[in-house]
Amino acid sequence: MFCDGYADTLISVYNSALCFLGGLGTDPNEPIFGSHVPEYMEKGNVQFLSSLMGYNLTLREEAHRDYID
Repeated sequence: MFCDGYADTLISVYNSALCFLGGLGTDPNEPIFGSHVPEYMEKGNVQFLSSLMGYNLTLREEAHRDYID
């Protein structure tokens, strides 16, 4: 059953896929399926949180990392 029609449902599926697909491989040098979060995936999640959840993320100055020996 498609509550919003075929076109809107396909757009929603596409936008959802952008949030979760990508970064599934083992080679970090591959552009889309490498072992990193692709830029389109990062932007899709930020847009989802902003538009649907009302949570606006702020960019940090620089991440602090602790290295454990």
